[in-house]
Amino acid sequence: MDLKKILTVAGQPDLFEIIKNTNRGIIVESIITKKRTQVFANQRVNTLEDIAVFTIDGEIPLKEVFLKFYKALDGKPTISHKSDPGEIKNFFEEYFPEYDKDRVKFSDMKKILKWYNMLLEHGYIDDKEEEDEKKDTEKEENNKEN
Repeated sequence: MDLKKILTVAGQPDLFEIIKNTNRGIIVESIITKKRTQVFANQRVNTLEDIAVFTIDGEIPLKEVFLKFYKALDGKPTISHKSDPGEIKNFFEEYFPEYDKDRVKFSDMKKILKWYNMLLEHGYIDDKEEEDEKKDTEKEENNKEN
């Protein structure tokens, strides 16, 4: 799962994939509609790779939260971000109990669920990268033994 090219743009409901950089900003494509648009340098954007979620012990990258959901749900979607507030909070309690209840807002929980389901539906979430890391670690351990 590579979230380096996936962006949120302030005021936009979709997630976007970076297509190319230009002198005045970047060209992005909605992961839902596949419509391309330009994001200008004065607009607020964040890559999902740079977003972290507060936990009791500090922070955890959003990517790791998505992987937790992916593994716990066997690659299936989460509940809807439009679900009952109590249901959403119960979901987080069950699948991400270490989140900081004082600092993670309900609106943040809704965004996380929405983004996870959006990315999963369009093929951006998997655990292949984690499997590749395990293989690399095993190779390094085998090389040390020899």
